Amino acid sequence: PPCSVCIELNGLPYGWMLLPALSVKGEPFLSVAPRHSRPCAWQPRGSFVGSKIWPFCLLASATGRRHSTRRKQAINWKELAERAEEVMERIYDPQPSPDEILALQDELGIIAILQDAGISSERRKEMDARHAKISWYEQLFQETRTARLAGTPEPDVDWSLIAQRINKRFKYKPGLDAFTPEHYASYEDWFLRKLSVTMHQKCLAQAGLADVCAPVQGKLWPQVLSGEITLKVSVIAVDELLKLLPESCSLLQLRLRWPDYHRVHSPVDGSIQCMKVYEKDELFPGAESMSIFDFKTGFGLVHLLCIGEWSVQS
Repeated sequence: PPCSVCIELNGLPYGWMLLPALSVKGEPFLSVAPRHSRPCAWQPRGSFVGSKIWPFCLLASATGRRHSTRRKQAINWKELAERAEEVMERIYDPQPSPDEILALQDELGIIAILQDAGISSERRKEMDARHAKISWYEQLFQETRTARLAGTPEPDVDWSLIAQRINKRFKYKPGLDAFTPEHYASYEDWFLRKLSVTMHQKCLAQAGLADVCAPVQGKLWPQVLSGEITLKVSVIAVDELLKLLPESCSLLQLRLRWPDYHRVHSPVDGSIQCMKVYEKDELFPGAESMSIFDFKTGFGLVHLLCIGEWSVQS
């Protein structure tokens, strides 16, 4: 199940490059490099100042000084609905359609009603039920999550076989030898698999071509913001609270699929200054879980925003 990451870059003009970090034919990692850096074989049009990367990922781990911050809800959802068009025009690329603006306004209105009524748990049950109808795999992930949280027996399935079938369905290219372990006795063996030593060194060498590298493997979306309406509202909500996005910014969004490698790597050389955490449904009924890391680097502050989506959200 997908989730999301935001990187904020300050102080230097950046151009975009794609570096295939896991395999030559695999899903590429996205890197960002100053224009004075070594050129790459392919360059998208244009360059960006104060750029952002929005990949999708699920799990995040980090070392360094950890500071978890909780904030009380301070968003006026009715007022935000009135400003929906203004907010979307600043963040979206290309500009949102009238139907997209109306959909966001409707969602913000629903959130205001649900918060007033105090029935966020019912919203989550409805969302889980809707997602479970999409695929048997999604239902399996939900059952596994529930068992892990409750400390009850997990579904008795062959996770190596599950991974093999999902890899085939999505035509996932990196071979088993790119990761460790290569066979999975549990859900976590598969979903939290690590890079092999050889692949890790290859990724580090390619990431070293740029000052900033995308921390996840993912697929680039042609439109920002994409995904479920709750994910879009989560981005808007945290920006309202923390003012992460400047007035003028360029966004890229990547999404992790079920088979993708789900560990998150540091996108920069630096130190973590603090970490802010929002649990599932904390920002609003139906909100995605979210972890925000602030990195201190040699070229400014970098915000790494990891946003959960759908089932797991741990």
